[in-house]
Amino acid sequence: MRSALEEIRSGKFARDFICEKETGQHRYVNLLREAEEHPIEKAGVRLRRLMGWREKRKPAPALPGRSARPFGK
Repeated sequence: MRSALEEIRSGKFARDFICEKETGQHRYVNLLREAEEHPIEKAGVRLRRLMGWREKRKPAPALPGRSARPFGK
């Protein structure tokens, strides 16, 4: 946590974020894909299927002028 806070304070996080956005978000897309394939996500899908009392939720509406998908992808 300390190293993350230091990156935020120094501006490194913001610079890296802007660079990632400007270069096509390849690292972000790869991290997202890896997270979706993590075993805990597979277990979560099975568990949510067992929760019959949960109603299916609609995705949140997009804000005016913005895409409904994260980062416009």
